Amino acid sequence: MAKCRVWSSKLWSLSLGNMALLLALASPAVAACKLTPLLDLPVTFIQRKPLVDAKINGDAVRLIVDTGATIGGLTPQAARHFSIKTQPLVTDGVVHSVAGEVVEFQVGTLKELKLGGVSIRDLGVLVGGRVPNVGAVGRLGENLFGLGDMEFDLAAREVRLFRPERCSGAELAYWAPHSISVIPLEDGPPTRQLRGVVSINGHPVRAMFDTGAPENYLTRAAADRLGLAVTADGHEPGVRGVTGDGRLIAVSTATIGKLDIGQEEARDIEVRVADLQTGSNEMLIGLNFFLAHRVIVDRANNKLVFSPTGDDVFADLNVYQASPAQP
Repeated sequence: MAKCRVWSSKLWSLSLGNMALLLALASPAVAACKLTPLLDLPVTFIQRKPLVDAKINGDAVRLIVDTGATIGGLTPQAARHFSIKTQPLVTDGVVHSVAGEVVEFQVGTLKELKLGGVSIRDLGVLVGGRVPNVGAVGRLGENLFGLGDMEFDLAAREVRLFRPERCSGAELAYWAPHSISVIPLEDGPPTRQLRGVVSINGHPVRAMFDTGAPENYLTRAAADRLGLAVTADGHEPGVRGVTGDGRLIAVSTATIGKLDIGQEEARDIEVRVADLQTGSNEMLIGLNFFLAHRVIVDRANNKLVFSPTGDDVFADLNVYQASPAQP
């Protein structure tokens, strides 16, 4: 398989050390733009899952960072442990997982979730299903991430949440304002998921950017539509977590000749192909993309802004099997 690289004009970046000053220099029209830090969360990787430390009602826990989850969730065991009262979903509690399985969920409210020293009260969560065996009791979802602009600096093992003020039209990628790629987001209430359009071999494909999926996945219907050659099915022990709970699924592979993500281009990349239930999304762009980029979700301008941290469009996940947060 050919190595994936960023195909673009020469990149350069400007580092001023002071984010507020850099944003003020962007243009006179947006000189008043301000990003107020809300959360700064160190990330630990275990079995290709990004985890953050938290406290629920005073007890220390770990949660998976999952941008593919519309609402954060807890396992039933964790909900019982924290005495969280639940009630059925308005959809009578039946939800189909990405793998098409029927999962019964209820809804509850966390009295207090503490992240990075900040207390968040009365946060709604889903209760049900399982999580991979990585020491986590649940996951953080878009109902939390949607509270502000999220920055994913996962190569440096950090996730940050900002509150933007007067930033419409401003460039929020303060670390590299002149070397960015942009994808318009299609997300919005009520889902807030990170969805945009990429191009595979010149054809538009609707994709979701999902830190909960370790690698990139195509639905089988999309692979058929694009005319990709797909290998035979098989249960691969190394492919876990696309369902969000560590279950194995039947997975095939295909090679994409050319994949365009924003202004970046990757060639001859291998993707997983599976019968996924992802709504209108045909592709999951996974954690390996986030690890190769610094990414900020610009809610005010409804776009995903990112720049590469190296030459590769997708990172080698083996480096992050069990990697602690940096001091």
